[in-house]
Amino acid sequence: MNHVFLKHGLCIEILSDLGPELQAELSVELYRVLGIKQLRSSGYRPQTSGVVEVYHRTLNVVLAKVVSDRQRDWSVYVYYVAFCYNATPHSAIGYAPYFVMTGRQPRWNVDLIFDHVRDEDRDLTNFVADTSERLEYAHQLARENLQRAADKAAEWYDKRVRSQMFNVGDAVRVYCPRRYVGRTVKWQKFYGTTGTVERRLNDSTYVVVLEKGNCFERKIFHADKLKLCRSYE
Repeated sequence: MNHVFLKHGLCIEILSDLGPELQAELSVELYRVLGIKQLRSSGYRPQTSGVVEVYHRTLNVVLAKVVSDRQRDWSVYVYYVAFCYNATPHSAIGYAPYFVMTGRQPRWNVDLIFDHVRDEDRDLTNFVADTSERLEYAHQLARENLQRAADKAAEWYDKRVRSQMFNVGDAVRVYCPRRYVGRTVKWQKFYGTTGTVERRLNDSTYVVVLEKGNCFERKIFHADKLKLCRSYE
């Protein structure tokens, strides 16, 4: 509430993974009070939140260049790394995130040293009008660039994906990459968990009922994480 909504305003929807801190009763109630729709990715499907996952990868790559060998000083550099990321033009939108949010490039010590950035003598009305026009144009181009990037990613994904359909009542094997201490990954069965398709949400996601002991658990899975159980008799 303090670090996101009161700084950037409310949003219509929030997309998150299945992390317990994001599914907690406090978070769900906060979204309900504020009128925010919560969207969740399916299990073991980080591609749903691809934008933030790529950002995390870039953040870790840059942090690896500046932290010490003991890696305990990462919290000192994370704000500097985030600032550098926000001030760098994004490959998808064509602008730096800082510019898209504020309508100007950030000023740093190099600008003061070389003294090549000067404030123009403009009154408040003209400044607001110019900034609004500049932001509107930048947002329009950013949306177009994002759409082109999304179309390109979808085209690349469709070339290698093999679509599969499941019917209600089908017995399926569910992908579970959990690793166990003392067991080698090379011998592990990642599709050892079985379940039953209860409902089809769309062409790519299904509600699967998993049996755990004496109780049943319903989870949403992407079609890529399911395999049809086959019997050879």
